[in-house]
Amino acid sequence: MPLLRQLIRPLRRAWTRVNEAWLNIDTVPAMGAWSHARDGQAEAIAGARTDAAQFDDNMRYESPDYWYVRKACRDAWHGRRNAREIAYDLGSGMGRVLCVLALRPWAKVVGVELFADLAASSRQNAAAMRGRRAPIEVITGDALQQDLGDGTVFFLFNPFGAKTLAGVLARIDASLRTNPRHVQFLYYNAEHDQVVADSGLFERWHHFQTRNGVPVSYWRTR
Repeated sequence: MPLLRQLIRPLRRAWTRVNEAWLNIDTVPAMGAWSHARDGQAEAIAGARTDAAQFDDNMRYESPDYWYVRKACRDAWHGRRNAREIAYDLGSGMGRVLCVLALRPWAKVVGVELFADLAASSRQNAAAMRGRRAPIEVITGDALQQDLGDGTVFFLFNPFGAKTLAGVLARIDASLRTNPRHVQFLYYNAEHDQVVADSGLFERWHHFQTRNGVPVSYWRTR
């Protein structure tokens, strides 16, 4: 198994490079960012705890594999109901999911990112990306402080813990009372799937595991 991982790792890097080159973006942290973070630098990339978040449960920055990003974004698009769908990526990092989403003609794709340096990278990638068919907006701040009332698709790659997730779901619930609509909720690395279930907002209509055993769940309003 260790030998297999050693063989697969360069293939994964090559696959990422091919996708990044085709999109003309860069969502891979620079070499050394992790060690620098331990010295108090590049805290966003390290996912350091921060007072900018209402709850102390933000996760370290990571990006999902392009194969599964493309699959999830394609599935979200096929589940759309009208031409005015607005897709959100909560914890958008350097913008990988945003850019793949924007290959489809959504009304708008919105990223919400807690850390300013990662949000700046998202904006840079959005401006440079090849093949964009939807406008991209990147908001810097805590997802709990944002107006999510126009969102119809929400993508999360386990950006925060159970407390923030419950708060985000409560905000979506409140917005549904003033703006009833069909909502999809795509949860990649669904560590707190039970929180989504307990909210009573959604039904889980599909789920799978990546080749590395990472759970991905698809939810939609009842």
